[in-house]
Amino acid sequence: GYSKKKTDSNQGGEDMKLAEPRESLLEDGKKGMEELFPCRMEKLKEEWKQEGLREQMRGSFMELFRLWREREGERTVAGSLGICCLRSSIVMRQYRMLLVLCGEEFYLDSHVQESAWKPAGFFEGFEEDMEILCSGLKKKYPRLCRWEVESVRLFSVEYYYAAIGKLCKDWKEEIIKWAEESGLRMGERFFLYFGEYRGRGELLDEGKDDVK
Repeated sequence: GYSKKKTDSNQGGEDMKLAEPRESLLEDGKKGMEELFPCRMEKLKEEWKQEGLREQMRGSFMELFRLWREREGERTVAGSLGICCLRSSIVMRQYRMLLVLCGEEFYLDSHVQESAWKPAGFFEGFEEDMEILCSGLKKKYPRLCRWEVESVRLFSVEYYYAAIGKLCKDWKEEIIKWAEESGLRMGERFFLYFGEYRGRGELLDEGKDDVK
């Protein structure tokens, strides 16, 4: 009995030793990204002044509306439009958002149309910043392994998701205008939201509750 307790105690100590460096790594990763991110946002602000990038965004949304009308016809009423984050696309390096147009019963509705959108510049900038960040971390943590890099990647991308969410919030009137131009029929309570695919989200209309 004594030897087993001793083994369990030793195992607990080893777990704590492993946890401490990981917490230190994530903290250093957070500090590094907080230094890199503001510079990246300034670059993206300049890039997004280009008409071409705005037209690219418009094209992605118009394609979604076109697919909806082809599949559902002109009479079906849309109840919501989500701009959704896909964690799997970060792990697989696909880097795309998912646009989700639903009928008035939201995800329970049988009328759902999805389409991919890759916001220009954001994920390219994320990859560049991750390369810089990991290069610095490897100097301090020479035995940095792949799963630790992925941990840093998954929390760092939150900065970029927040920035894409802000872009969509700033452009919500334009998105509604594009929907109207496409001939999409929108319900009286039609709403836009940004968030996790089939998870929590933030309504892009001021004063409304979050999506759950």
